[in-house]
Amino acid sequence: GMALAQAEEMCDSYRKSRNLDIMILRLDHVYSVPSDRNEAQSEFVSNLCLEALEKESVTFTDGGIISLLYETDAVELIYRAAKSESHSSPIYNISSSREVEEKKLAEMIQEAMGGMVVLNVSQTRRVRRILSNTLYESEFGDARFCDVNDIIKKIVDRMKRSPYVFLTGEKEEEK
Repeated sequence: GMALAQAEEMCDSYRKSRNLDIMILRLDHVYSVPSDRNEAQSEFVSNLCLEALEKESVTFTDGGIISLLYETDAVELIYRAAKSESHSSPIYNISSSREVEEKKLAEMIQEAMGGMVVLNVSQTRRVRRILSNTLYESEFGDARFCDVNDIIKKIVDRMKRSPYVFLTGEKEEEK
């Protein structure tokens, strides 16, 4: 809240003093198909898939809710905003605005792994704020989003193809 207001104010003052057109885009939980352990650990969905590969378990927060934005969707929506002729607001959320329960996510991973994964409920309470995409869509058009379940299957397939890379952190051998 506070940091965002300060960033918005800073950009606004910079825009006015330099006579520039600046737009802040906030991205909501971007995820991708990782190429190694490092990438997998740095992002929520891949990290859960890595846990499934490594420990044959997935830990989720009961009642936890998240909104996920696949990287190609994010790129498309950033591009759409950047090439627009005009915009009414200095700040926009780029979000799928689709709520996914962490439990459902864990079940998708369990299924993609072939079922041999235990689901654990975490005791920590995570509060999820879902960014609204409404202002963005009203100005730059409706967005279609990749299906989370399809991407989870891709992430799991990638990890199963090169388990050594994801379990050890080693780079793949050049063939």
